[in-house]
Amino acid sequence: MKNFKIVSRNLLSERELVACQQLIRECQIVDGSHRQPYLSNMLHFDKTMPAFLLAYQEDTLLGLLAIYADDREEAAEVSLIVRPDVRRKGIGSQLLTHFESIQKKYNLLGPLFVTEQVFLNNNPDFLENMNLVAEEEKETWLSRPRQPFEEIILTDLSFTLAAESDVPSIAGFQSKAFDIPLEISEQYAREAIQDKNSLLYILKNSGQAMASCTVDLSTNYNYLYGLAVDENTRGRGIGTALVKLIINDLIKRNTKEFQIAVEEENGGAWKLYRKLGFEEQTQLVYLQKE
Repeated sequence: MKNFKIVSRNLLSERELVACQQLIRECQIVDGSHRQPYLSNMLHFDKTMPAFLLAYQEDTLLGLLAIYADDREEAAEVSLIVRPDVRRKGIGSQLLTHFESIQKKYNLLGPLFVTEQVFLNNNPDFLENMNLVAEEEKETWLSRPRQPFEEIILTDLSFTLAAESDVPSIAGFQSKAFDIPLEISEQYAREAIQDKNSLLYILKNSGQAMASCTVDLSTNYNYLYGLAVDENTRGRGIGTALVKLIINDLIKRNTKEFQIAVEEENGGAWKLYRKLGFEEQTQLVYLQKE
């Protein structure tokens, strides 16, 4: 296909963000898919890196390649999306060629391409044509409708959005929960607080954060992630209470439904989320070059 151009961005403008969301939705309708890539750069290790490649024909967005790279030591995740009516016309190949130059310049590991099992089922020749193989590890995304919970009464905990002063206590238990360095946990907490497209909710006891969960607002869903509870207070239903409170608050804030991701082997999380009304929506598959 001729007469299309590719532009790179380290951060999407509001207009570009809307165009990307519309493109993603068009593809979801055709493919039966549900995942939306991360459309911010707040968690990237280098915020100057071009993380979004946009393929345009005049003012029409035809394709998107989104890079997620929050750690120099791990493979960058790549999402490639092309409008269904212009697939197999070289747009994806050109986006990948541009990505390879970015990968070389910023020494990105990988990449890991992210797709959904439903897309692979509907396109059985995709892996062979792209010279890719699927990793065994998969991730399931769950969704929940806009149904509020009954009022949650807290006797010794307060529910609030996190402030900069809460970062040390949040990072203290998050670093242990996710087995990451303390300074990285502090960075994630600060960026979640600063990002206009995210909300970091916490439960506090005597001024100290005891549980936290972040919500990404940049997609068509309220995407919950990073749920963590201080190890000294687990087993008291604090994580369950936090998610219920978050859902009730977000129902008041916007009109979106809810998404959350869980790894297949995490039986505890599966049990919790299903108890909270989440149901399986889609399965993510990670692909790498042969």
